Amino acid sequence: MALPLTSEQWLAFTLSITFVLIAVVIGFIVGLKGLKSYRQTKGIATFFFALSVLGAALALLFVVLEKFCIIVFQTWPPPPMPDPTYAVIFGYVAQAFSILAIISICTFAFNMAAPKLWKIFAVIVVVFMAIFGYFWFLGPVTVDWAATELAISEISQILVYAIDTPLLIIPMLVFFYYAVKVRAESPKKSHMSLFMGLGLICFNIGSIVEIVGFDIWIATIGRFLFIPAMLFYYWGLFRVKGEK
Repeated sequence: MALPLTSEQWLAFTLSITFVLIAVVIGFIVGLKGLKSYRQTKGIATFFFALSVLGAALALLFVVLEKFCIIVFQTWPPPPMPDPTYAVIFGYVAQAFSILAIISICTFAFNMAAPKLWKIFAVIVVVFMAIFGYFWFLGPVTVDWAATELAISEISQILVYAIDTPLLIIPMLVFFYYAVKVRAESPKKSHMSLFMGLGLICFNIGSIVEIVGFDIWIATIGRFLFIPAMLFYYWGLFRVKGEK
């Protein structure tokens, strides 16, 4: 049953949406600038990174639309049975772009750290994400009106921790490993990888907070972290100076 929002919930919701939309704008700037760079250099790593950032930005945008649909039913007089259809559809689209982002960021990290083996690792990631997507998209997805969140099946929740979370942690570790590995021979690549890793830390914390569903103010802080995540990505890809 839909319940009216309190003033505290409204404030947290407004701040959350503002933070996410700022992150989305920065993400589009990074992603589109990355695609422009790819067209000029044909660097496959740049393409996958740009794709991952655009996928993440689009996922966040559709999360905003999902939340908006839920809030509409919380605020306006709902029908006898509130209709979750649009919120669920936007949730599905957000998850699809999230899967694209995870596959792309993992592929980017593997291409950077293991250029001879990255295709094999990419196929493995695709297989695991296909398993996750199969259960997520075919499992029941409803709206928890009291929590103003989507409610997914138990198996999907398990797979979030068993597949999604490790596949976000692995590239983060790869970035830091690579930053240390090439520090002496290529300070620019080392710094770039360091910023990528810092960005992914911020993004992972925000994603975990989003998935787990903490107190509304913890969730708001988690959503704020999407902004420094995108800024770290931008700085790492376009602002790091070093050898030509």
